Amino acid sequence: MYSFDSHKKELDVQSLLRRAIDASSPNLLPPEGELRWDSRSNRTFPLVLAPWVDERALVAEAVTALSKNLSSQGLTVLLAAPIEAEQLVVGLWLDSQAYFLLGDVRHRTPLGGGYWQLGIELSRRLTSTEYGSLDKLEPLTEGLAAC
Repeated sequence: MYSFDSHKKELDVQSLLRRAIDASSPNLLPPEGELRWDSRSNRTFPLVLAPWVDERALVAEAVTALSKNLSSQGLTVLLAAPIEAEQLVVGLWLDSQAYFLLGDVRHRTPLGGGYWQLGIELSRRLTSTEYGSLDKLEPLTEGLAAC
């Protein structure tokens, strides 16, 4: 027998999910007053973040995170605890190879529930031949597949 009550509950769930999808759509217009010369792409990659202090990565303080937005200048990452460092090494696995980028933290935003969002402006690519501390980060990035 058909139940109008259960159908209404399903429609309520669908309505809420549609609102959540629409609110997080990568095609939304930027908030008023936000000036960016570069567009952002909503892409999710698992990353390794490590504080960069005195020209070396602090591997013992490395954490994993997920990218939220990517642009040609930087990215936004989501992570489960804030990182206080002003500069970070961002490690990612792309085309069966580890890549490391140096970035400056531009904003830290608490999202609630213990999660944080970091805006990172990337300035240069780092190699393990230049900086030996990156050799210890490579195993942490190895095999991280794009979502």
